[in-house]
Amino acid sequence: MNDSNDLDKAVATAARFIGYQPRSAAEVRKRLERDRFNTETITAVLELFTQHGHINELDYTLMFIADKMRVSKYGKARIIHGLRQKGVPPSVIDEAYIAIHNAPQKHIEADSLEDAELENASQLLAQKYRNENLAEPVTLKKAADFLARRGYSRDVISRCIKNSL
Repeated sequence: MNDSNDLDKAVATAARFIGYQPRSAAEVRKRLERDRFNTETITAVLELFTQHGHINELDYTLMFIADKMRVSKYGKARIIHGLRQKGVPPSVIDEAYIAIHNAPQKHIEADSLEDAELENASQLLAQKYRNENLAEPVTLKKAADFLARRGYSRDVISRCIKNSL
């Protein structure tokens, strides 16, 4: 198989893959490696897609954060873990959180990242523990553990529980 044909097939594969939903460069690389394209072809496809704006790590990260906060109601720790699993570099994650902090209304539906996290945690707590007494130590621990698993910081958890009592 010649290199031009291999490149065309890799471009088509990558286009189908990111056509379904936005992907990180690492996800596209992994997919092309799975389909056994050689390293040079994969690098060429990633460069081509990056140059044409089809792969943009910062935009992907901002979209991922906003989506996970709005739809899944995840906290920062769980979102960062998800981004790392997707292969997003830590520097891009930091850059995205700085962008959100500097212009929250542009990326999330809140005045600040902290307000959004507290609101989401409060909604989750009210939904899951609406018929339970949070003043009971066992229920309080379960609620705190639930929010921690969702990726919320201790500060957000304590503020949320304090507001719920």
